[in-house]
Amino acid sequence: MASTPNYDPATSEVYLNTTYTGPLTAADFSSLPFQIHAAVDHIEKESSFNERDVAIIHVNMNDMASVQLGDSGSVQQQDQLTIIGFPGNGDISVRPTDLLTASVNTISVSSIKTTDSGAQVIQVGGNVEHGDSGGPALDSSGAVVGIVSFGLVSSGSPGGTSFLQASSSARELVQSLNLNTTPGAFQKTWSQSLADYASTAPGHWHRALQDFEQLATKYPLFNGVTPYLTYTKDQAKTEHASPTTAPAHPASSNAFVTYALTIGGVTLLILLLLLLFMIFFRRRKKSTAADMTQAGRIGQDQSGRPPAAQRGPDANRMVVPGPQRQAASQNDGMAAFGAPPGSQQPAQPSSAQVQSVVSGTLRPWPCGHMNRSNARYCSICGEPAPEPPTSRRLEH
Repeated sequence: MASTPNYDPATSEVYLNTTYTGPLTAADFSSLPFQIHAAVDHIEKESSFNERDVAIIHVNMNDMASVQLGDSGSVQQQDQLTIIGFPGNGDISVRPTDLLTASVNTISVSSIKTTDSGAQVIQVGGNVEHGDSGGPALDSSGAVVGIVSFGLVSSGSPGGTSFLQASSSARELVQSLNLNTTPGAFQKTWSQSLADYASTAPGHWHRALQDFEQLATKYPLFNGVTPYLTYTKDQAKTEHASPTTAPAHPASSNAFVTYALTIGGVTLLILLLLLLFMIFFRRRKKSTAADMTQAGRIGQDQSGRPPAAQRGPDANRMVVPGPQRQAASQNDGMAAFGAPPGSQQPAQPSSAQVQSVVSGTLRPWPCGHMNRSNARYCSICGEPAPEPPTSRRLEH
């Protein structure tokens, strides 16, 4: 009986390994949750096996874990690299958990070679098996510097020689497509979590715990965080949490409010201090002016005479007015012959003195100071006021 065979188109499927999902409970692949696998819907760009043996494929998964391409030009002989793969010889069970658990091996760089097509390859020695092909080779910083490609086996030889495609070949494809390989939100938080986890700074366990809890809440399929979260919780219980160990990332609204309140409080305190200084100096200025006024007032007592303590040493000595002294020394010349002395004429003030008295309220006293016409004592030296001039009638 004739028959015609029919074949479905070949498809490729991408699965998240147990490093991300954690142990799986499904008995077979058909029972796996649809969220942890997706079909390759497009091959963006590829290079044939005979050339660079690399390809860029597209899978409908967003905000996933990622690794960065490193510089394969920095790889040297005897460098130690780490490869991640799924060798067939390691499959001892058909359960999804076993098949999706990656194998990690350390290999050493033997040499750097170039194929006839011009592709740079890295010759390595170590445990590289069937099933590791396509897996990344990482340097000490975790960047991809090579991709497991092929091996050569000689008949009768106990082992083979393996080669990696250099990451520079993959970078050429990435650049030709203008792909953005910047880590997403998940990878940034995961990297920060591991950095805090491995840190030795005070409070690092509390910071790591906060990061791991954030990942567990935001990415419920990421059960690979569970062992880290459990261990970090135990360590954080015995770690002293002080204000200086508060996480510096990410900035929260509470931290912003606290910062704003602190700045506002400091500003208010500065304004209050400036106000107090202004009030103090204004009162001090008024007090100085009042003291000067009071000092002027107490210069004389109620009678208009300065206190005895403020009078000069000549306060109680009589001072003969200058004009009268001059008149006494110039008596009539006939007095020497027994004639009566001429009548003493009152001294007439000078024209300047007259003008001073007329034009103002002050006049000069015999003591040489200017005083009011009705003052009883000199306001400077305390000299009593001079007697008013007397006039006598002359009889002939």
